[in-house]
Amino acid sequence: MKTGVATPVFTESFERPIDHAAELPRLAANEMVRWLGVRPSLAEESRLSRADDASPDVYEAYLRGRSAMRHLSERNVAQAIEQFRLALRGNRNHGPSLVSLAECYLAQGVTYNAIPRAEATLLVREYVQRALAIDGDYAAALNADAQLRFYLEWDGDGAERSFQRALALSPNDGNVRQHYALFLVARDRLDAALAQMQMAVALDPASLPTKAALGMIWHYAGNQSQARRVFREVLEVDRGLSQARKGLVRTMLAQKEYKETLGLLEGWSHGTSDPPDRFYVSARGIALAGAGRGDEARRAADELLADPKGDGEVDAAAVLVALGDSAQAITLLEAAVHQRSSRTLFLRHDARFDALRGDQRFAQLLDRMDFKR
Repeated sequence: MKTGVATPVFTESFERPIDHAAELPRLAANEMVRWLGVRPSLAEESRLSRADDASPDVYEAYLRGRSAMRHLSERNVAQAIEQFRLALRGNRNHGPSLVSLAECYLAQGVTYNAIPRAEATLLVREYVQRALAIDGDYAAALNADAQLRFYLEWDGDGAERSFQRALALSPNDGNVRQHYALFLVARDRLDAALAQMQMAVALDPASLPTKAALGMIWHYAGNQSQARRVFREVLEVDRGLSQARKGLVRTMLAQKEYKETLGLLEGWSHGTSDPPDRFYVSARGIALAGAGRGDEARRAADELLADPKGDGEVDAAAVLVALGDSAQAITLLEAAVHQRSSRTLFLRHDARFDALRGDQRFAQLLDRMDFKR
């Protein structure tokens, strides 16, 4: 990856008996803090002083689950859930596994539509509350609580409070800042979102998903050239990272590179046994419409609306906008907002709907969402 400047690298080795392996992250974190010369908050100092009491079997299951989540996909999330459940069978109060399960069910309900929204809400709430009952100052649990309120409950003010509390407890947590940045995009605070995302990258410059999220913030801010540069840098290191792949496609569509997008999508789909996901179908439909292949594009929209998992209105509407059918697109978006689909939360800055910016129905729809504050 091209960074432009040399970045110092922390290297150290730690040894502990296998029955104390769960202590290693705490030891590494303490040594990293010392090496960086960072002054942790009182809450962070307290947390860094605590040992994880997980047994080797519990900790191994937890690590296997986190490993499965490194490259998010519906299949990997399902595998991670199995591992976190296994960890909790060994220790029902293992906080990191409780929070990780909440994150998995959030992904299943929001990103993959693998479980109904109502079921996802109950499951995420259950595991967040269990984690917070053990430790009310657990920043990771508060971060999950904020995402629950944002994506599933549409409680913007409650989400803001949970994000702010998590940051007060753990200001050096780049993961919290990353999710807070996306929340700020939905609330039409792009400058603040970009600042939070840049801080997240600075806190964890080696994290490719974090850098891909920065590219997404640039995309929402309308700076497609900067977004594309970030996505390409990430893909130079990991060509399989879905966040960067999808982000690159979004920038290409925003810049009306329809034939190039079709070629890229075909190349990525070749040789995989996984069925095309909704993003692929929608992106291809938009590119087909832009390339003058309207009948094929409309079939893509119909396919999205016929998805047995449901919640395909926003992606289908994006194809219809590309086809010039604004009226039907807005009708679908109104239905999605009525259902409180999480896919509508970023409509205000989603480049796929730029052609609707001057439409009064679209403006009224955004106002009804009440996420501008």
